[in-house]
Amino acid sequence: MTKPPKRKTRIIAVLVILLGLIFASVGGGVTYFSYAFSLTAVATSGVVTDVEVNWSSNGSNSSSSPTYKPTISFLDNSGVKQRAQTFLSSSSYNYPIGTKLRILYNSENPSSMRIDSWFALWGFGLIFLIIGVFIMLGGLIFLLVASRAKAEQPPPENISNGPSPAQKKADYSYSSETPKKRAPTIRRR
Repeated sequence: MTKPPKRKTRIIAVLVILLGLIFASVGGGVTYFSYAFSLTAVATSGVVTDVEVNWSSNGSNSSSSPTYKPTISFLDNSGVKQRAQTFLSSSSYNYPIGTKLRILYNSENPSSMRIDSWFALWGFGLIFLIIGVFIMLGGLIFLLVASRAKAEQPPPENISNGPSPAQKKADYSYSSETPKKRAPTIRRR
């Protein structure tokens, strides 16, 4: 037996809302960790010493696009030479070896390092958060529109909402009961 369309619509809407919630949770978590990182981060300059290149294919076609994950050497606050890779890979991180960059690193854990740019710190988390919120809103709107459309639909033909046109014909059958007396109509002039 198939499920009624109203139930399928609700299931789809709930799944879309849950997908949005997952995206928003990932984005919110990454944004929170970026915020916590920014509270203790120390700014300094570093030099690109190596770049890891990853090629990812775009589905079924054979073309692929590279992402870059640079390794940067820098001196921490105590003058110790540190070497760390960026937090994320990006197609915009195509820096030649020897490029000087402004970076942020965690003074307690110098291997936790990010390039000092708004997008490197906040971009990934906020993109996921915003996409998740829009997906959730889309699911809620879908659920509301589907609920209203279902409420406005006329009832199915097989469910009776009163007498059918054939039953509306006058009933000329007689009963053995005596008719009730009506009060006389008084006309005044």
